[in-house]
Parts: sequence; C-alpha cells; structure tokens
Amino acid sequence: MRYKTWITGLLVLSVTGCSNMNNTQTDAALGAGAGAGAFALATRGNPVATVFGALFGGLIGASIGHDQDRHDARDNAIKTQVAAQQARQMSLNEIVQMKQQGNPDAIIINQITSTGSIFALTSDDINFLRQQGVSDQVISVMQQRTMRVVYPYGPPPGFVVVQPPPPPPPPVVGVGVGVRF
Repeated sequence: MRYKTWITGLLVLSVTGCSNMNNTQTDAALGAGAGAGAFALATRGNPVATVFGALFGGLIGASIGHDQDRHDARDNAIKTQVAAQQARQMSLNEIVQMKQQGNPDAIIINQITSTGSIFALTSDDINFLRQQGVSDQVISVMQQRTMRVVYPYGPPPGFVVVQPPPPPPPPVVGVGVGVRF
C-alpha cells in the first residue's frame, strides 16, 4: 500500500509543473511519472523497477521535449527574420521620394538591394512610378525583385515545397547467359 501511495504521488507531481518550465522540463517530468507508473504496475510495485522506469521515462520525455524546444526556437527565428525583413521593406512612395529628391538611379537601386525589398508591381503601380519620374531602369530592377525569400532553417510551417520528381532511369540493355537443368 505504501508503494501505491508513493507511485500516485509521483504521478501527480509529474503532471503538475510550473508555467515557466520549457518543453524539455515538462516532458521530462511527464515521462518520469509515466515511466514510474508503468514500471510499478508491470512489476507490482518493485521500487527498483519504479525508479528505473522513472529514469527511463524521464530521459525519453526530455528528448521529446528538447526536440519540441528546437522546433519552437526555429519557428521564432523565422518569425524574427520575417519581421525584420518587413521592417526594412521599401514602399513605392519611398522610391518616388528618393527620385524626387534628386537621388541618381544607382543610389535608388542600391537602396532597394541593400534593404532586400521585394515588389509585386501591378500595371497601375508601374504607371504611377513612371508618372512620378522613376526611370525604367529602377522599375526594371523592382520587377526583378519578386518574392525571393531565403529561409535559413527551411521553409516555415505551413509552406509546402514541391520538387519535381527525378527523371526515370535510362533503359538497360544487356546480354545474359543461363544454364538450365
């Protein structure tokens, strides 16, 4: 009876956690509780097996939690990178302002390139830029800079990357010799 109370206490402690615990710590505690409970039930309360189960479950839970923490860190890094990119993004009005202030085309193009700005120009946008005196060279550079996003950790969750299938293998022709009995 004493072991059952101890095991129940372990299980209750393993599912309760602090709100400031990361996934590694939470899953390690859950794994330890589940492992202790499973091994205690399987061995009818053997304390050595219960401790072994807690250790084994804790290691597996910590491994799973660590993997989830890595995914969360990657997602946060991608969100931070996208937010920084959006903050540096130039608008059409900024391009027009630079041109109206007398900046040469090379300076405007360098600014577009250095900020990593991307554009999806419509025909109305092109007409607006030409009416404001923006050169064809700058507009051409803007048209070339469309949706070139580089993800250092792979595409963010929700994106599907479709790659073409590999080409079929070439046909094989050969001559063989066989013996029949």
